[in-house]
Amino acid sequence: MGSMRVKEMADLAGTTTRTVRYYHRVGLLPVPPVVAGHRDYGIEHLARLLRIRWLAESGIPLGKIPQILPERPDHPIDAIEADLLATRAQIEARMAVLRDQCERIDRLVARVRSGEVLSPLPVVLEHFYNRIEVLIEDPATLSIVHTDRRIILTLALSGLIPSSLGPLIDGLSDEDHRAVASMLTTFAKLDRNRYPDAYDDEERKRVIKELEETAWAVLERNRSTALRVLQDLPSGGPGHLLWKQVARLSKIGYPEPNQRQVIKLLLRRVRDDTEFGLVLEEKTGKDWDLV
Repeated sequence: MGSMRVKEMADLAGTTTRTVRYYHRVGLLPVPPVVAGHRDYGIEHLARLLRIRWLAESGIPLGKIPQILPERPDHPIDAIEADLLATRAQIEARMAVLRDQCERIDRLVARVRSGEVLSPLPVVLEHFYNRIEVLIEDPATLSIVHTDRRIILTLALSGLIPSSLGPLIDGLSDEDHRAVASMLTTFAKLDRNRYPDAYDDEERKRVIKELEETAWAVLERNRSTALRVLQDLPSGGPGHLLWKQVARLSKIGYPEPNQRQVIKLLLRRVRDDTEFGLVLEEKTGKDWDLV
């Protein structure tokens, strides 16, 4: 029977000598005897190499091939079938991921064609932040809008933004938009490091209380859609992840004590509400705290 060198066999199988040596190393392809200082490959090695390549190109992981393509011919058929079915299930799962990615690409293409900026944020949120930036009267305070946008963007990329947030944002009135823009400007100026002379101590107390009242008024005007957002938030393990992320991002984005005080007062107001508080306790537990 004729023999081959590794390069010749690799060429016949449509692969590389590096791949052949890798199959040797992981035990997929038996190492042939050495003749005159070279490995002496026979037709049996080529046949097995081709079968390995055939299975690999069919989507079979290399780690499964030894069970599907055993050295011994008496390997149980039911075990081979189970491995093949498991591999098929994995391929179907990958196909589902690819279909989802295709749908995402289609949505991105649609956004580009409509002239929108590419962003993981829902379109309604992009429009909201764009409008708030236009309404901000003091350009120096725009950084607070950018911080808020980045926090929501991080949550969106983590899959933690419920779809019901869209109707809430979309339902905000002109009055609500102006209130949010004004709140963010005032909220930014509570940062003593950036705006040391913005307020004296008495003014700060008044501003903190006014911010709480204004934010609560916006929630009240949009109670039904805001309540739906809370109801749609995850509970259990995913819910704990969400609130942990929100708490961490909030502390990073708004570290100034006066800003933390505004958040604390508003959260307390929400928790004391008979409707909001009941849902929030169900989602977060009694001891959870954002600040």
